[in-house]
Amino acid sequence: MDPTFQQGTVQAVGESVKVWGVCSWCNMGPLICLDTTLIGDRYVSILSDLLHPFMSIVHSDGFGEFQQDNAIPPHIQN
Repeated sequence: MDPTFQQGTVQAVGESVKVWGVCSWCNMGPLICLDTTLIGDRYVSILSDLLHPFMSIVHSDGFGEFQQDNAIPPHIQN
């Protein structure tokens, strides 16, 4: 990874930032801050509203593949 695009982090006690983002080998997609844990309908909405348009542009040939990170519980509808 190009060091020009890297930034250091600082660990804060008791604070956290939740984000959802998408990238491909050739492009960066949207990065959004989440106010709460990402579950169910909100996750599906993000995939529909943000991931699908990104994939349609970056992989217009239809050969792009989506791979989730298997985080639990955010991607699971109970």
